[in-house]
Amino acid sequence: MPCPAAATAQLDGFYRWFLASGDQVRSDFASQKSRFTPSLFKTLRAAFSLQPQDGRFVDFDPFSNTQVSSYGHRVAGCRRDSGGSLVMRVEVLAGLRRSGAQVQNLDYVLKPHDKSWRIADIVYGGESSFRLSDYLRTLLEQP
Repeated sequence: MPCPAAATAQLDGFYRWFLASGDQVRSDFASQKSRFTPSLFKTLRAAFSLQPQDGRFVDFDPFSNTQVSSYGHRVAGCRRDSGGSLVMRVEVLAGLRRSGAQVQNLDYVLKPHDKSWRIADIVYGGESSFRLSDYLRTLLEQP
């Protein structure tokens, strides 16, 4: 199905910020509050505050599913899930160098909010498929 223009604009705006922020993503994350559901934003902020000395922390970039730099993104398509949320496939170009960059496929789950959309979750595919919300919940519940 075609992606709603407002949803595409939300993801495009987020990725423009994300790519421009570089190493400041975690410290500047509060500026993106309106792009996320309150629940996911609160959970991400709490997880981003964890440090390696805490014995647990977010050890990957949740917006590219990598531990390397990201160089671009492309919205590849949309579908509705069984709960009525919009699932937007985003291809993120990430790698150690632009010339060797790989495409990471992420499924962003968006919920309608007023006349826009908010990011409610991210689903990572591949052989170890998982949801960002589940990962963060487990991380924050650890002693």
